[in-house]
Amino acid sequence: MLCRTRPLCVRMLSSNAAVSKKVLQKLRSETGLPFIKIKEALQETDNNPDKALKWLEEKATEQNWAKAQKLSQRETSQGLVGVFQQKDFVSMVTLQCETESVAKNENFISLLYHSAIALQQSQEKRCYWT
Repeated sequence: MLCRTRPLCVRMLSSNAAVSKKVLQKLRSETGLPFIKIKEALQETDNNPDKALKWLEEKATEQNWAKAQKLSQRETSQGLVGVFQQKDFVSMVTLQCETESVAKNENFISLLYHSAIALQQSQEKRCYWT
Protein backbone atom coordinates (compact mmCIF):
# COMPACT_ATOMS: atom_id res chain seq x y z
CA MET A 1 0.00 0.00 0.00
CA LEU A 2 1.34 3.40 -0.99
CA CYS A 3 1.62 6.20 1.49
CA ARG A 4 -0.29 9.23 0.27
CA THR A 5 1.73 11.65 2.34
CA ARG A 6 4.92 10.75 0.52
CA PRO A 7 6.16 13.61 -1.68
CA LEU A 8 6.12 13.10 -5.41
CA CYS A 9 9.33 13.03 -7.35
CA VAL A 10 9.39 15.77 -9.90
CA ARG A 11 11.74 15.44 -12.83
CA MET A 12 12.88 18.74 -14.24
CA LEU A 13 13.13 18.73 -18.01
CA SER A 14 15.00 21.24 -20.01
CA SER A 15 13.09 23.23 -22.61
CA ASN A 16 14.56 21.17 -25.45
CA ALA A 17 13.71 17.76 -23.91
CA ALA A 18 10.18 17.68 -25.31
CA VAL A 19 10.52 16.21 -28.77
CA SER A 20 7.66 16.19 -31.23
CA LYS A 21 6.66 12.62 -32.10
CA LYS A 22 5.80 13.63 -35.66
CA VAL A 23 9.23 15.14 -36.24
CA LEU A 24 10.85 12.13 -34.58
CA GLN A 25 8.97 9.71 -36.83
CA LYS A 26 9.68 11.78 -39.93
CA LEU A 27 13.43 11.81 -39.28
CA ARG A 28 13.33 8.10 -38.41
CA SER A 29 11.71 7.27 -41.76
CA GLU A 30 14.19 9.49 -43.64
CA THR A 31 17.36 8.25 -41.97
CA GLY A 32 16.57 4.79 -40.59
CA LEU A 33 18.58 5.66 -37.48
CA PRO A 34 17.51 4.62 -33.96
CA PHE A 35 15.00 6.82 -32.14
CA ILE A 36 17.51 7.52 -29.37
CA LYS A 37 20.00 9.06 -31.80
CA ILE A 38 17.29 11.13 -33.49
CA LYS A 39 15.97 12.35 -30.14
CA GLU A 40 19.50 13.32 -29.12
CA ALA A 41 19.92 15.25 -32.37
CA LEU A 42 16.64 17.08 -31.89
CA GLN A 43 17.56 17.98 -28.32
CA GLU A 44 20.96 19.27 -29.43
CA THR A 45 19.41 21.44 -32.15
CA ASP A 46 16.38 22.79 -30.23
CA ASN A 47 13.89 20.62 -32.16
CA ASN A 48 14.93 21.99 -35.54
CA PRO A 49 14.53 19.05 -37.99
CA ASP A 50 16.86 20.51 -40.64
CA LYS A 51 19.64 21.18 -38.15
CA ALA A 52 19.03 17.78 -36.54
CA LEU A 53 19.44 16.04 -39.89
CA LYS A 54 22.70 17.91 -40.49
CA TRP A 55 23.87 17.04 -36.96
CA LEU A 56 23.06 13.36 -37.54
CA GLU A 57 24.98 13.35 -40.83
CA GLU A 58 28.02 14.89 -39.14
CA LYS A 59 27.93 12.35 -36.31
CA ALA A 60 27.48 9.46 -38.72
CA THR A 61 30.40 10.67 -40.81
CA GLU A 62 32.62 10.94 -37.73
CA GLN A 63 31.69 7.46 -36.50
CA ASN A 64 31.92 5.76 -39.90
CA TRP A 65 35.31 7.23 -40.63
CA ALA A 66 36.60 6.03 -37.29
CA LYS A 67 35.15 2.57 -37.88
CA ALA A 68 36.48 2.40 -41.45
CA GLN A 69 39.92 3.41 -40.28
CA LYS A 70 39.84 0.72 -37.61
CA LEU A 71 38.68 -1.93 -40.11
CA SER A 72 41.25 -0.92 -42.73
CA GLN A 73 44.05 -2.02 -40.41
CA ARG A 74 42.81 -5.61 -40.24
CA GLU A 75 44.69 -8.27 -42.15
CA THR A 76 42.87 -9.97 -45.04
CA SER A 77 45.00 -13.05 -45.47
CA GLN A 78 42.26 -15.37 -46.72
CA GLY A 79 40.20 -15.31 -49.90
CA LEU A 80 39.64 -16.79 -53.32
CA VAL A 81 40.73 -16.26 -56.89
CA GLY A 82 38.01 -16.65 -59.47
CA VAL A 83 38.70 -17.37 -63.13
CA PHE A 84 35.87 -17.24 -65.67
CA GLN A 85 36.32 -18.12 -69.33
CA GLN A 86 33.82 -17.54 -72.09
CA LYS A 87 34.78 -17.86 -75.76
CA ASP A 88 38.33 -16.62 -76.01
CA PHE A 89 38.21 -14.16 -73.13
CA VAL A 90 39.23 -14.89 -69.55
CA SER A 91 38.54 -12.76 -66.48
CA MET A 92 40.28 -13.23 -63.14
CA VAL A 93 39.18 -11.70 -59.86
CA THR A 94 40.84 -11.84 -56.44
CA LEU A 95 38.52 -11.38 -53.47
CA GLN A 96 40.05 -11.27 -50.00
CA CYS A 97 38.56 -11.67 -46.54
CA GLU A 98 39.68 -12.06 -42.93
CA THR A 99 38.79 -15.68 -42.24
CA GLU A 100 38.70 -18.98 -44.09
CA SER A 101 35.10 -19.60 -43.02
CA VAL A 102 34.02 -16.47 -44.88
CA ALA A 103 35.92 -17.57 -47.99
CA LYS A 104 34.00 -20.86 -47.98
CA ASN A 105 30.62 -19.14 -47.57
CA GLU A 106 28.18 -19.54 -50.49
CA ASN A 107 27.49 -15.79 -50.59
CA PHE A 108 31.21 -15.03 -50.85
CA ILE A 109 31.66 -17.55 -53.65
CA SER A 110 28.61 -16.14 -55.44
CA LEU A 111 30.02 -12.62 -55.13
CA LEU A 112 33.29 -13.80 -56.65
CA TYR A 113 31.50 -15.54 -59.53
CA HIS A 114 29.26 -12.58 -60.33
CA SER A 115 32.21 -10.17 -60.09
CA ALA A 116 34.16 -12.21 -62.64
CA ILE A 117 31.17 -12.28 -65.01
CA ALA A 118 30.59 -8.53 -64.61
CA LEU A 119 34.25 -7.86 -65.27
CA GLN A 120 34.13 -9.98 -68.39
CA GLN A 121 30.99 -8.32 -69.71
CA SER A 122 32.40 -4.84 -69.14
CA GLN A 123 35.85 -5.54 -70.59
CA GLU A 124 35.25 -7.93 -73.50
CA LYS A 125 36.74 -5.57 -76.07
CA ARG A 126 39.64 -4.38 -73.93
CA CYS A 127 42.72 -6.22 -72.74
CA TYR A 128 44.78 -5.15 -69.74
CA TRP A 129 48.05 -6.74 -68.74
CA THR A 130 49.37 -6.10 -65.26
